[in-house]
Amino acid sequence: LGLYRFSQEISWSGALFVTITWGIYAALILAVAYWRKDKILGNSALTILLAVSLKAFFYDVSNTSNLIRVGCLLAEGLLLYCCGWIFKKMQKWELQD
Repeated sequence: LGLYRFSQEISWSGALFVTITWGIYAALILAVAYWRKDKILGNSALTILLAVSLKAFFYDVSNTSNLIRVGCLLAEGLLLYCCGWIFKKMQKWELQD
């Protein structure tokens, strides 16, 4: 709720700011899962990231200007790529044990 109020003070859409925050949250959870070598926590982070991606593609992108849309989609692509890389490293660890 506080993040939504903060987003009202800047020129972005409030829903888009919440989506970005949830994406960062999912990336942090995945980093903790990587650090703890916890596959269940990693799967939970990817589930949150899936929900964030779907919300961004179908809801947030349709309500923003073109420049913000391109920036958000590029940032989301980078986030998905990095999270996929981390998750792939976690799967290799499990195979080695």
